[in-house]
Amino acid sequence: MESFDRSLPDSAKADHLAVLWFVAEAEQVPIQWLLALLSREKLMQSTLYQQIFSEGEARGEARGRLKHEADAIQRVLAARLGFIDLDVRQRVRAETDELCLSEWYQEALLCTDAESAKRLADKIRRAPASTISTAE
Repeated sequence: MESFDRSLPDSAKADHLAVLWFVAEAEQVPIQWLLALLSREKLMQSTLYQQIFSEGEARGEARGRLKHEADAIQRVLAARLGFIDLDVRQRVRAETDELCLSEWYQEALLCTDAESAKRLADKIRRAPASTISTAE
């Protein structure tokens, strides 16, 4: 192990140890010896960790944006119509297609009266359920 440590730069060592950790965990191999080699700080330096962390952050941001848009759609419809029926509320919350939800959000922002809000609510009610999930 000594030659391994000297032959690689720190970033490569962290990447190798991170991969070993994930493989050991996936294969249910005892990882006690890895604990001695791989501190949390070393793991966080690895490219693998940073990539996984970045992807998770991006997914979290996308989920937050989708939730914000869904909430805004419902608030606009409630403000313009005085209420939102349960079907429309559930349909908006269930939408996972980012493009579709963003379209509804843009339309909601342009709703200036009850009639335009009713058209949007009808459109949402008639929309087919998403078959793909881009929020995952």
